[in-house]
Amino acid sequence: MLVSTFELLFKATAPANPPLVRVPGAARGILQGYFLTIANTSTTSLTFLLTFNATTPALNLAQTVQATDVTGGNSFGDLTPTADPNRFTLSVRVPGRDTALVILQPDVTLANLPDSVEFRGFVEIEITTRTFQGQTFDVLLTPEHRGTFLPNNFSFVPPPLPVANNNGRDFDQLIVALPTATGSALFRLPSPVRDLKPLIDNTNPIPFPGRPLPSLPEVLPGPVPPGPVPPIAGAVADPELRATLARLQDGLSLMARTIDSLSGETAGADSFVSPEP
Repeated sequence: MLVSTFELLFKATAPANPPLVRVPGAARGILQGYFLTIANTSTTSLTFLLTFNATTPALNLAQTVQATDVTGGNSFGDLTPTADPNRFTLSVRVPGRDTALVILQPDVTLANLPDSVEFRGFVEIEITTRTFQGQTFDVLLTPEHRGTFLPNNFSFVPPPLPVANNNGRDFDQLIVALPTATGSALFRLPSPVRDLKPLIDNTNPIPFPGRPLPSLPEVLPGPVPPGPVPPIAGAVADPELRATLARLQDGLSLMARTIDSLSGETAGADSFVSPEP
């Protein structure tokens, strides 16, 4: 789902050479980054996949730095390239009822960073945590541009050289809330459905413990002859198994007689119960 646009800057706000700029000091530099606050309002820990899209020009990972803050401290890393050279991803896990801050900005700690860096694009978000029913989660997203206006002739001196004397210079801060694709901070994001394996795998039948079951004699289709049904034990050739089936049949017969006896006693007792008015 689309979130917002983004713009990373490290450049002068206007050309420094007259006569294009007639106001002295107007061509100040600016360092601007993209800040995205993610609030997971559910009680479930969720993993989000952010996709940064930039085409003209494409993002240069060597000139940017990415940081994620979930626990109160920045964790630095890089975006992950994809098969599309204009798309880069970042995976962020946010615990339930918690927030995370994602930062992407030009890396001003580089000694070889060009004087003019500018990347523009848009951001997408999705949930990669799988759920059994493909639930939808309410997420609050707050995208911002945060920047610092730098004084004219500001000097970034990398170590081990002495730190430049920038005391007394004029610094200003810039924070701009960006409009979201939904027009609101509330995003209802679906989660992918977890694949459930079949509970019973019929391709590999469960082996019967012990010896295999004997094959029962085939019964030809046709009307059932009158009279008592012959015991099944007589149709089995194995004497040990035939004896076991005979004992089982005797037990079933005893159970049937006991049930009939109990049914008769219950019917006799019902005659002494007077019906309710």
